[in-house]
Formats: sequence, structure tokens, C-alpha cells
Amino acid sequence: MPSVPFLLSAASFLRQDSKGRYTLRKPRYLPASPLRGTDCGGFTAAMRWEGEYRFTPAQYIQWLSCWSPNWAATFEIPCLSETGGYPGPKMVEERQRWTTEMAWRFWELSRDFPWTWTPIQGYTFSEYEQHARDLTDLIRISNIVI
Repeated sequence: MPSVPFLLSAASFLRQDSKGRYTLRKPRYLPASPLRGTDCGGFTAAMRWEGEYRFTPAQYIQWLSCWSPNWAATFEIPCLSETGGYPGPKMVEERQRWTTEMAWRFWELSRDFPWTWTPIQGYTFSEYEQHARDLTDLIRISNIVI
């Protein structure tokens, strides 16, 4: 049977202990696949956690290190309205700006890790293009791909 690519969401590995502290549980029983990706859980953060992540960038990086994906999304907030539709250009720009700041932060925290970061956000094709242009300086100096 050929290997099958897979994607894990960090949000699905979140656990809260009896003192209210959050941790990311290490994945078990991973498929034998050379094609591994991860999502940071931005949709869950935006829609269920009021735009706040319940784990830190350091916790996320540690979680990634324990199972070595090929690529990983930096913290981002998706460009969707509460109903899943277009949120309007102002909200898209705000979320792209926040995602860009996070992309820079992740690059500063983890320049030497083996996975590739994927930070681009938008709703329309032209918004994705604009965000890619906004990330040009970071893309040139890092292992970030769009």
C-alpha cells in the first residue's frame, strides 16, 4: 500500500490539566508516511477561543519537534467571518497583518528546524497574492513557502 500524506491539527491534541494549564499531547500511532503536515488550529482559535491560542509558540514548536512534519502552519487567524463567509477587506487585512507578525515571530524562534513554515492567509485569490507579496522579505531569508 502506498504511503498516504496526512495532516494533524495541533488544536486536536490540546489537553487541559486539573490546574487549568494547557499542553499539547504527543501524537501516537502516526501513519508511516514521508509526507507529514500540520495545522496550528487557527480556525479553532478564531471560532472557539475568541482569537486566542491556548498554547504558546514554544509549546507548538516543541510539539512539532516530537513528530517532525515536513511543513507546519505558523499561528494564523483565518480570513473567514463567523458564518464561514467573506469577512470583508478590512478584517482580511487585519488578519493578514497578525499572521505576518506571527510568521516573523516563528522564524525568529525557530530558524534551524527541519520543517517548512506556511503562513499565508486570504479569502480571495488576489488577497492571497497580496499576502504573499507582504511576506516577500521573510520568504527570501527563511525556509517559508507559500
